[in-house]
Amino acid sequence: MKIGIIGAGYVGIVTGVCLAEKGHTVVCYDIDSTKIRALKKGRVPFYEPDVADLLSVALKKGRIDFVHALNQCLSYSKIVFVCVGTPPRENGSADMSYFYKAISGIAIFGKDVKNSEFIVVNKSTVPVGTARDVHKHFRKCFTVVSNPEFLREGKAVSDFFNPDRIVLGFEDQSEKSAGARKQLTALYEKFDCPKIITNWETAELIKYASNAYLATKISFINEIAALSERVRADVKTIAKGMGFDPRIGKEFLRAGIGYGGSCFPKDVRALQSLSRGKRYSFKLLKSVIDVNNQQRKIAVEKIMSAFSKNRVKRAAILGATFKPDTDDVRESASIAIIKELHIRGVNVRVFDPQGSLNARRELKRFPRALVVGSVEDAVRGVDVVFLATEWKEFLCLDWKKMKVLMRGDIIIDGRNVL
Repeated sequence: MKIGIIGAGYVGIVTGVCLAEKGHTVVCYDIDSTKIRALKKGRVPFYEPDVADLLSVALKKGRIDFVHALNQCLSYSKIVFVCVGTPPRENGSADMSYFYKAISGIAIFGKDVKNSEFIVVNKSTVPVGTARDVHKHFRKCFTVVSNPEFLREGKAVSDFFNPDRIVLGFEDQSEKSAGARKQLTALYEKFDCPKIITNWETAELIKYASNAYLATKISFINEIAALSERVRADVKTIAKGMGFDPRIGKEFLRAGIGYGGSCFPKDVRALQSLSRGKRYSFKLLKSVIDVNNQQRKIAVEKIMSAFSKNRVKRAAILGATFKPDTDDVRESASIAIIKELHIRGVNVRVFDPQGSLNARRELKRFPRALVVGSVEDAVRGVDVVFLATEWKEFLCLDWKKMKVLMRGDIIIDGRNVL
């Protein structure tokens, strides 16, 4: 098939190169001309395992192209994926400006296209009711499908090729929806997983509910960890014992400094905002957020307790990204901890295998937070080492060697992995 993609960000690029690997031909549009030029040369603007290799192959085979003119993308295909960002506003709601700018551009083009044949597939995470709102205003221009993505940073390529489920939301049983359903069913035919066919609102809420539930599991096990410390119980063994129950599962039961990234914090707050808008108090979500914020404060207090009085305070933070196998520092617990330590007068050295560049940008206004090029440079002469991200490189460190380099001798495991 010929596929168009609007948005050359994380979701758009991963979707594009993976569809190209499946044999489709893809044209991806983005408003950022610098990014487009880089992608044409095979340079990916973020770190994600296997994406650069897939892009290189797709470019060589002529299965993917990147354009800076929207019409070039839209005229290429009658199936267009919308993969633009919906960042959070201060009140927790989603900023839909990028999304509606993309939709408006498609609508202008779509006026001249038979709407039963022109299909807009939304992969952006949007408030419940968005697809119906788009349909209300632009139904004469295209058919809308909701197709939320469930890609995990660090495992996105594997998740695309081996999904747990594919969710497709349509308007109803109309002829237009039937045509779109036929096209999308054909596109996903060879993916061996459950296909959930539903209405727009259900598809949109599945995405939010999934991420909010996973965030809830993380906050729950962190509360169990806090209780465990008070009753001499081992939270690792508790999580193991819980995880064998298939009703609970083993995933997301590792106690630590909490969740972060571009999805969980944003989606939990957005779901909370949606609930407020519908005059429903989603009390559980407030607790999930409160516990997550609490974990960062606990980490800071543990680090501060390691310092001697009347001495320059020095700490090493291993890991800046919100999780391993990514360069994403958005909403990272590590970054939040570093900033608070800086405010408290601590000199912090930070090392991350892939996230150093983004960490430097995030910490540029914090002069006592220095991002360095190696673990050794980070730990040399510090009082305490704090493991903030469970990179494989950190799990196999020679800690006796690290201790020799340190001034102090305290190592705090913020992820319960050592």
